[in-house]
Amino acid sequence: MTDSSKSYLWELENREQANPSLEKINKLAVALDVTAEFLVSSPEPTPNNKVADEAFFRKYQLLPDLEKKKLRKILDAWEDE
Repeated sequence: MTDSSKSYLWELENREQANPSLEKINKLAVALDVTAEFLVSSPEPTPNNKVADEAFFRKYQLLPDLEKKKLRKILDAWEDE
């Protein structure tokens, strides 16, 4: 999902001074359902709701229009209840 080798990921997790490119950080964030900001600056071990919502919206933006329309219909159905 990130076009990274296992050894590269190990280095990111275990080295004192990991220095991934912005492209790698973005790919990792997408694969982990978090934001790039969360990966580089969050002291929290797990993402909070705000981070999860931002990651969800980023995925939503990449969907084809038909899929977006389906999701909006689902949300509208919940709103009607």
